[in-house]
This record gives sequence, C-alpha cells and structure tokens, in this order.
Amino acid sequence: MLGIASASMMAPIFYSMFIFLAVPSPQRVPATSGAESLIASARQSLFHNDTDSAYNFLSQAYRQNSNAPGITACFEELFRVKIRLENSGADRMGLGSLLLDMSRYEEATMEFEKALLIQDDASKLNAALREKATAMLFRSRAAICDWEQYESEGQALAQS
Repeated sequence: MLGIASASMMAPIFYSMFIFLAVPSPQRVPATSGAESLIASARQSLFHNDTDSAYNFLSQAYRQNSNAPGITACFEELFRVKIRLENSGADRMGLGSLLLDMSRYEEATMEFEKALLIQDDASKLNAALREKATAMLFRSRAAICDWEQYESEGQALAQS
C-alpha cells in the first residue's frame, strides 16, 4: 500500500514536468516570425524593382513588429531603389528622414540637399514638403556642426 501511495503522490510531479517539457518556449523554438517573412518578401520584390509590392510587405511587417530585425535596412533599400528608378524629391526626403533617425547625419544632409535641388519635382515635393526638407537639412547640418554650409547654402536652398 505504501508503494502505491508514494507512486500516486509522485504522479502529479511527473505530469507537471511532462507538461512543462511539452510546451515549447519561444526561446527554444526558432521560427521565422510573420514580420521577418514579410521583410524577406519585400526584399524579393525589391530585387525585381517592384517597389509597390515591397512597400506593401514592409507596411504589414511594420504593423506586426516595428522593431523586427532588418526592417529599417529594408526601408532604406526601398527608398534607394525608388530613387534609382524615379529620382523623386519625396523619396529623397523619405530617405533623408530615415537616415536622420538613424543618426547618419552626413548622408541625410546630402539627401535633403538633392531633394531640394530637383527642379522638375514640384508636384511631388510641394511647398510644405520643401519647407520641411529645408528644416530637416538645417537639423542635419547642425548635428554635424557644419555651420558654414548651414548659413550660406541654407538661404539659397530656402529660396529655390
């Protein structure tokens, strides 16, 4: 009787250990998240210069996990492909904003300058966006302490 009693007392312990071992933890089971899969699809679309599909995949990935590994780099790649295909001031401004957020101030400065210097892009880079690009250019110049260029080119770009 003692053997049966001790066996039945041990059963809950073994059962709970079985449940503990049977439930996979996220740390032990490597799997591609939905966001990572969407980022991979976006990269594939960019490989084929399909920027609209890439943007849709990245938007979905961002909604699922805005901190997913590789999402920022893929957004940068999206802007660069769009610039290569269309050379739009709005896309240059988007890239500049992203680079500014990543503390890549010199690169951001170049993109804002190029966005403001595109003359035939009035429909996509309206007056409000041009003003914002100018302000962001000033911010990126200040971040790299480029005071000489800040004053001299700032006025010229604001008037263009």
